Amino acid sequence: YLKASYNPEDAFAAFDTAYRVYWMSLYPKLISVSAAVPWDLVRELDRADRLFWSDPSACASALRRAVEVFLDLQAVPRRRPTKNGETVLSLEQRIDQFVTAQETKSADQADEYEELLRAAKAIGNTATHMSVEVSPGDLKLVVRFLQRVLDVRYGEPNAVRTAARQILQGQPPSPRAKRKTGKAGPPTSKSSSSASKTFRHG
Repeated sequence: YLKASYNPEDAFAAFDTAYRVYWMSLYPKLISVSAAVPWDLVRELDRADRLFWSDPSACASALRRAVEVFLDLQAVPRRRPTKNGETVLSLEQRIDQFVTAQETKSADQADEYEELLRAAKAIGNTATHMSVEVSPGDLKLVVRFLQRVLDVRYGEPNAVRTAARQILQGQPPSPRAKRKTGKAGPPTSKSSSSASKTFRHG
């Protein structure tokens, strides 16, 4: 397609040819996975690899599904029994169940899982439920979050956790955070101006 640029001093527009990738036979991997990562999760990540180049919003949705599959593999149920049968758990509720179970092993690791998974979910929800275009930069953040999750589970407090906290700045606190503090309120982490976007939770 043609990409136009206009120089007001010359009073005319210049056109350059720009290219967009729609299909490849082999796709660069977004996330490095070890042999220990189960196939069901690898398959979802492979789908995201293909979509990154042609449909960023669909790629974000695929990465969100990867979070769901990750929780499946940790034996976190998708449904909860009720008096009248069963109810479907939201992804937020499933993440809460998982990190609450992790707390008995390591509180710091539970915090890390919570921040990374909720931040990945927030960007995925934006693509899935809202008419907001997801940028390649947003996708690269999700990739970093999920890469760290896989490294921890299947194998730097680090810059990846800092980025996750920036995504969560101003978002409603998680159910677990409310239980820990005894009150509702925005997270206290400071964020830089680079994380000013609003992402959807729930």
